[in-house]
Amino acid sequence: MLEDANEEAFQAYLLVDGLSHAMVRLGREPLHAAAVTTAAGAAAFLGASGRGKSTLAALFVAAGYPLLTDDMLIASPDSGAFIAQPGPPRIKLYRAMAARILGRATSGVPMNPATDKLIIPLGERQATRTPGALRALYVLEPRRTSSPGAAPSIRRLRPADAVPRILAATASVWPCEPARLRSQFAFVTAFVRAVPIKALRFAHDARGLCSLRDRVVADLNSDQPSI
Repeated sequence: MLEDANEEAFQAYLLVDGLSHAMVRLGREPLHAAAVTTAAGAAAFLGASGRGKSTLAALFVAAGYPLLTDDMLIASPDSGAFIAQPGPPRIKLYRAMAARILGRATSGVPMNPATDKLIIPLGERQATRTPGALRALYVLEPRRTSSPGAAPSIRRLRPADAVPRILAATASVWPCEPARLRSQFAFVTAFVRAVPIKALRFAHDARGLCSLRDRVVADLNSDQPSI
């Protein structure tokens, strides 16, 4: 029953579904991504559910980099760049990962009775309400299973390779009229021309989480092409 639902969980589901639909109707293209603010600019993490977007964002939050948004990213064009718009100051993490990254005292509310994933509110220093220019977007590639100790790798994608990755992360299940499809394609092609899109592959090994964050920070601060 609705009266038994948690308000935070209700808002989270509304954000993912209802707001995504509304954004598409308004001519915006929400991406299934998380984003954080760094000194070099905003960094976004994109990928299918379970790839580690929120985990990677939480690693940045724990190191003092404020969260911009979790799960849904609205990016607005601005003078040849794209600006990442802030979302609600909360992040969704599984209980064990939240304790490992943000501390055992971290608390939140369950998303639903069938999962151990929590919706965790963030404080003023952990999240920002200020938009930020996107410095790079990292596409999280499938997990490595054969080499858990391998160092993370980052490689820049050509625009032609980046387009289908970004298209797959838009709200594809929503309106698909010709006008929307034209708008969607125009957004994605402009986005991949303006924002460096990079493939990030890493082992999902708890011991290597901090080195993963450091590798991404180093890439953000580098003017050299990723290899």
